[in-house]
Amino acid sequence: MHPPATVAHRINRLENDKIIEGYITEYSNKILGKIRYKARISTEKFSEKVQKKIYEYCKEHPDIVYFARTIGKWNIEIEADVSCVEEYEKLILGIKSNFADNIGRSESMTVFREYKWTYWPGGPESHDGIW
Repeated sequence: MHPPATVAHRINRLENDKIIEGYITEYSNKILGKIRYKARISTEKFSEKVQKKIYEYCKEHPDIVYFARTIGKWNIEIEADVSCVEEYEKLILGIKSNFADNIGRSESMTVFREYKWTYWPGGPESHDGIW
């Protein structure tokens, strides 16, 4: 086992060399009393301008923890941590009412457990539309 000062020095060097670019907090929804829901949303009349507005809306929402543009049947995927299904329903209805002309179908599911996250090299800042 290495002394704490040695470990801190090595971590600092890895950060300076840009090998470590950032940190991500992981937490237990069960301990926090939260439930994670995932929504897949298809869009109509979709443009970069509309996508950016939806992205900004989701980014500002306190319960939304993940947003991604996707390819295929669903154009957008979001995840939210809420205390109850009624909060999630309110969140989805808010998105649908704010973007009524652009939201098509949606599909929701409960996320019980996630086993692995794989992050893009360069961090979320280098990939527009994903955080």
